[in-house]
Amino acid sequence: MNPTEGSPTIIALATPFSVSAIHLLRLSGPLALPFLREATGMNEVVPRHVYTRALRLGGRLLDRVVCFYFQAPASYTGEEMVEIQCHGSPLVAQSILKAAIAWGLAPAAPGEFTHRAFLNGKLTLEQAEAVDGLIRGASEFTRDNALRILERKSSLRFDEARETLVSLLGELETSIEFPEHETDDLFRQRAALYARFRERLAALGDFLEQLTRNYERGKKLEEGIRVVLLGRPNAGKSTLMNALLREDRVLVSPVEGTTRDFVRERLALSGVPVSLYDTAGLREDADELEMRGIAKTRELAQSADLVLVLVHEKACLRELSGFPDLPPPSAGSPSSARPICFPPRPSMRSPPSARRRASRRACA
Repeated sequence: MNPTEGSPTIIALATPFSVSAIHLLRLSGPLALPFLREATGMNEVVPRHVYTRALRLGGRLLDRVVCFYFQAPASYTGEEMVEIQCHGSPLVAQSILKAAIAWGLAPAAPGEFTHRAFLNGKLTLEQAEAVDGLIRGASEFTRDNALRILERKSSLRFDEARETLVSLLGELETSIEFPEHETDDLFRQRAALYARFRERLAALGDFLEQLTRNYERGKKLEEGIRVVLLGRPNAGKSTLMNALLREDRVLVSPVEGTTRDFVRERLALSGVPVSLYDTAGLREDADELEMRGIAKTRELAQSADLVLVLVHEKACLRELSGFPDLPPPSAGSPSSARPICFPPRPSMRSPPSARRRASRRACA
């Protein structure tokens, strides 16, 4: 029995509800084909053929459309499906939706087409989640990872792990069917078998542990990495943020304490989404309002995935030693190492004076 048998036929707009060249409406369920026949006047509809027809319901011309029919189970959802391309006016799309619902179709819930595809075995749960990741993903990493899952290259690893466990279980069940009297030869065979079990289970455990680490890393890369720019006033934090964003997002001034609250912007670096934070400069002799900004800076530094410390050219990370509650430098990176200077490109629209100051800064 089809898991979605008896479910209503659903319809939804698959394109954003705005002005565009075309809109796409999708129908899935047992009434998809009867609706298409009645609305277009076609009696014979060949699956996967393209038709251009006038769409009429209730004696009213709604639009001239391009339509397709996908016969179950060879469709995205595994059900009878119809796709209708109409002109890209929201008014036209809305009129077709209203007429179709009045005819007897049901509006689809968010994600219902993919949900039905999962229920009907057209997608695994992992692939259904990948569809959502592909649609909502804001980075190249998310896109590539979702496509890899949809191509089943990721699911195959789970299949291999399952096959290994099933094979081990079969061998284990065979080994416990022992004869009435043990022999030395049988004992040695069983000991060798159990040794192989331990090796294969250890390898499987390593594989699953690596899979878990990759998942956690991938999740972080999908959601975005929190990077906090840290340093004393006028260390070049705002200039660096403007350079990375390629716009004058943050005010830059020779006056210390210009940034009193954090500024957050999202960008993609090498295809990875990043939440970049410019923060208030760290110093002890600040007024009350600036001290509140410094307190927020400390909170952000504690929760960040990466803290990028900017220091003056002849200084090192020890200049922040007055702030012991900040996270320490990464292991293996000596605080006495020579700072590396990253001056903004001349094409950045920061004031010339700010660019000269930035060239005298260093980030470590």
